[in-house]
Amino acid sequence: MTTQKLTLDHIKDGNKKYDENVKVQLDDNFHVHIYPNFDPVKITQIINMALKDVVEIESNKKIKHKLNIVDLLSIYAILTFSDIADIPQGIVSKVNLITELVKSPYFKLISGSFPEESFESINEKLLSMTEGAIRTQEALTDKANQEILQKVQKLTEVS
Repeated sequence: MTTQKLTLDHIKDGNKKYDENVKVQLDDNFHVHIYPNFDPVKITQIINMALKDVVEIESNKKIKHKLNIVDLLSIYAILTFSDIADIPQGIVSKVNLITELVKSPYFKLISGSFPEESFESINEKLLSMTEGAIRTQEALTDKANQEILQKVQKLTEVS
């Protein structure tokens, strides 16, 4: 079997799947377009946005509906990978949009239209980012402990 050398053009061709959308008929009156293949770059962006927003939601007294990271990730994914609406700027506007979306009878239909593997890719990326943060924290802690140990050794040698 002969193979080809992987080139940037091959990679670009493979990445076209992230731009493909599918029309989902919600009922006799409405449809929505979804992007069933979640772009890894956009996944990272919505995870970062959700992490920042969950902190802001907790600290903002004006917001009545407290949303957790899981709520935000699933709703941001639906908004990012469909043509329903753009995610607005400002946490109050985001929460208001989320509240309206979740109350809609179409929310479950839209959410259920995405392949399970796409939502799993968010979980995998979040797990990878969490593991990376833990490794970084452990490395920083080890380094700080080594520096403290060296300083203690120097102090005890002088005494």
